[in-house]
Amino acid sequence: MRPTVTVYDLSGESLDKTVKTPAVFGSPIRPDLVREVHRDVNKNKRQAYGVVLDAGYGSSAESWGTGRAVARIPRVPGGGTHRSGQGAFGNMCRGGGMFNPNPTWRRWHRKVNVTKKRHAVASAVAATGVPPLVMARGHRIGDIPELPLVIADKVQDVAKTKTAMEFLSKVGATNELDKVKESKKVRAGRGKLRNRRYVLRRGPLVVYEKDNGIVRAFRNIPGVELCSIDRLNLLQLAPGGTIGRFVIWTESAFSKLTPLFGTYRSGSVLKKGYHLPRPALGNADLARLINSSEIQSVVKPMRMAPKRTGMRKNPLKNLSVLARLNPAALEKKALARLQQTEGTPEREALLSQKRAREEAAKEFDAVDEKYRQEMMDAFNTYAEGLPLKKQKAGPGEAAEEADEEGDQEEEDEE
Repeated sequence: MRPTVTVYDLSGESLDKTVKTPAVFGSPIRPDLVREVHRDVNKNKRQAYGVVLDAGYGSSAESWGTGRAVARIPRVPGGGTHRSGQGAFGNMCRGGGMFNPNPTWRRWHRKVNVTKKRHAVASAVAATGVPPLVMARGHRIGDIPELPLVIADKVQDVAKTKTAMEFLSKVGATNELDKVKESKKVRAGRGKLRNRRYVLRRGPLVVYEKDNGIVRAFRNIPGVELCSIDRLNLLQLAPGGTIGRFVIWTESAFSKLTPLFGTYRSGSVLKKGYHLPRPALGNADLARLINSSEIQSVVKPMRMAPKRTGMRKNPLKNLSVLARLNPAALEKKALARLQQTEGTPEREALLSQKRAREEAAKEFDAVDEKYRQEMMDAFNTYAEGLPLKKQKAGPGEAAEEADEEGDQEEEDEE
């Protein structure tokens, strides 16, 4: 937060004058608080809606009971018309009462503590002075000289819209107005039939102290809203619950923020008993705090997570793992598929290799048969030159020879 802010005139030129930045711009920025208060406060403008309590129960219908092969739903009495005998009262019947009808005594509004609302407004005002937050909300502030933007009180005397447009152009809000103008679209839903046909984005918010014609001058510019410094509204400072509204302050309204919200030394002058919220941390840079030597000297060392091993995958079943282990495996599989497909060059190459192997095998078998025949012929020639050996007799032949030898011996003895 800068200690002083420059004041600009209607031509967009800076005056040789500065004003002290109110302490409210140093209050802590609480998006959670602003969002919560905006949600509750935004409900307080709703109107009750519901149905007539006796809607769907305007007939003297009674059930026919059992035994007539029809449902036991109450039925309209009488005859001579289509309505007689039709079901009534039930939410499933045509013209019957609805289930769980909307009552008008629903809790439409929300009560919000006064101090809580004031803290939310203070946080929203502080966010209007932070350029990153204003840009993050979608405002085009590239040509704005500085934030917060404070204009001399002469702007409160402007009474013509033409003069107001020239003023906004000179202070660098042309891109913002063009953005609002281009965003005009037909509303989605039934609201387009209920006198709210178009929607457009929010532009700058002009905060003034005295209305000397400024409201009439700015109220017809698309996207531009006006608000009195005495009636700061959170719904305008943070539309949709999002902080960072582009605000143009008049000099008197900007100076009145100090008595309105007070300082950290003294409370508010205009709000009885109110004090600005104090930040929970003097230094909000958590990374710098955690990495400081004072904290790092007492904290425990960082614990490394245990190394987790994943489930082992079978490369014979998982092609991705197989490709990681053997980059040529997928190409080999693809080649094998092509070799089995008729009419492909790979198939023809495979068949030619197979035929070459078969021819080579036939030639080898012929040479082997020739060699075997030559060896057999040589062996037969060698065997014919050897003398014949007496063959060993069998058991029957040996017995006959023994008998013949015995008969011979007997003859010799005689």
